[in-house]
Amino acid sequence: MAQKTVLIVEDEAVMRGNLQHSLRDEGIRTIAAASPDEARAAVKEEPNIDVVVLDIRFAGTSETGFDFGFQLRNDRYQWPPEFLIHSAFAYEQVDYFQAALKLEAVAYLKKGESEGGTLPRLDVVAQHVRALALRRGMRGPEMAGVLQKVARISASCDDAIERFCREVLCHELETTLGPGYVLLLTRGQGTVAFSGESLEHISRATLQQLQSAVHARLGSTEPFIISRDAAPVPSVHQPAPLQRIAFPMEGAAFIELGEVKSARLTLGLLPGEHSARHVKEQVKLLDRYLQKPVIAHLLEVTDRWAEVDLQRRFEIQKREVLLEATSNFCLHQAEEIHYALRNAQDAGEAEDLLAQVNMLKAIAAEMRDAGEILSYFAHSAQPEHTQPDVEMASLVEQVWLEEVAPVLQLSEPGILTVAGRCVASDWPARTERAVSQILGWMGRRVTRSPEKRAGSVSVRCLLADDGHHVQVVFEEHCSRRLPQRLRKSFFEPFYTQSSSDPGDTIDGGRRLGLYLANTLAGLAGGKLEDQSDVMTGALGHRFLLELPAAAPM
Repeated sequence: MAQKTVLIVEDEAVMRGNLQHSLRDEGIRTIAAASPDEARAAVKEEPNIDVVVLDIRFAGTSETGFDFGFQLRNDRYQWPPEFLIHSAFAYEQVDYFQAALKLEAVAYLKKGESEGGTLPRLDVVAQHVRALALRRGMRGPEMAGVLQKVARISASCDDAIERFCREVLCHELETTLGPGYVLLLTRGQGTVAFSGESLEHISRATLQQLQSAVHARLGSTEPFIISRDAAPVPSVHQPAPLQRIAFPMEGAAFIELGEVKSARLTLGLLPGEHSARHVKEQVKLLDRYLQKPVIAHLLEVTDRWAEVDLQRRFEIQKREVLLEATSNFCLHQAEEIHYALRNAQDAGEAEDLLAQVNMLKAIAAEMRDAGEILSYFAHSAQPEHTQPDVEMASLVEQVWLEEVAPVLQLSEPGILTVAGRCVASDWPARTERAVSQILGWMGRRVTRSPEKRAGSVSVRCLLADDGHHVQVVFEEHCSRRLPQRLRKSFFEPFYTQSSSDPGDTIDGGRRLGLYLANTLAGLAGGKLEDQSDVMTGALGHRFLLELPAAAPM
């Protein structure tokens, strides 16, 4: 995680050192400068500064902190740092107040005072710095792209909101505040908790009740504090679940961070080594600085998801029309070829052109198969964004027994062997069609081979090295390996080059099935490769089918 960086521009050495020490104790990287000139030299070597703690007047120069601040803001206008004024001069002075507004400084703290008379000023500065660093992280220039990506990969609007919380907001919270936070997301009747610490001892029902307790104080400027001594909700009796979490979470402070559509967010800080007063003041600053950007991001990610979902639906409808049209074309062309062949046979012309007739028959069969497959997909229910798991070994065995072996009369036991297990994430019907095309092609090679025997076709299922994909290796061990120039056309829809082997010519007309299998694998986010050259000897063919894994393993 990227550490937050703070620039301190302060001419008093003791104050500068104390500020550095206070911020470093909180895990924040600091750069210190005693004057605007030193600060300029420091920022040249620093590409990213999150917060600037800025004094106004400096000994030995007429240049003010505002002068340096305006220059830095102009230099880094695309993503300027947050500015915090820390001065011995009160902001009531009109010139300073107007300059602070022009600089867009978010806070103006006077040196030497205490917040509410109890907290040391340096603690207050550190609290402001943490909250401002968090706000700047949420307003970064890359955030638009991040939100677009979250929307694009999410299965639903609720999923997009949850991903935003888990992958964006929690990342920034942990980078800035450490693990001692609790983020509650409630949608409908369910509450999900995110935290850098274990919350296994707290049930979902309790978290939902805690969320409701915080929400009941909506509009209040004071955080909700968990205490054993006071009922945490406006009722006569403290609910039992909240009594149970009072001990491990006593002193935790919660605020309502944002509410949009059906989602509600609550942020809490756990006391840890800090006092309850410290946690309460910190969470109030987070409420002040963080609520607007969080609500804006929630609205944006939901709007972007709606746009992505609309585009998805449009693409599905467009694909359905294309599939239907292509299916009708393939079926029509297959019938035309069969009709022409019957006429030629009736006229006694087919015997003189046997090789060409066989090729046309094969092409017609493939056109018919392709038309039927495309028609199936055009008229079947389209997959949802979330896809069920597919156990590949079981699917291979099922396709072989139900579709391939009966058609090709490969009923001998042991022709197919399957080893290993892996689970893919894909639409089952799509995976089944791809596997059927691959096994059908290999089965046809086996039927024409005199070396047909047990283990002629073997399949191995395994997890890829990256852990995110599964690999299914199909091997056929008994037919003569087709030449490489012919195998290069395996995944092309059409191929006109002839072969000297009539069997290869006939088989060449069946390559449309491998093209379809490769296309279906690509739609699933995978691939199909010919790896026959890694096999030894002159016999056999090998294909590698790779698909997304159902879950990281």
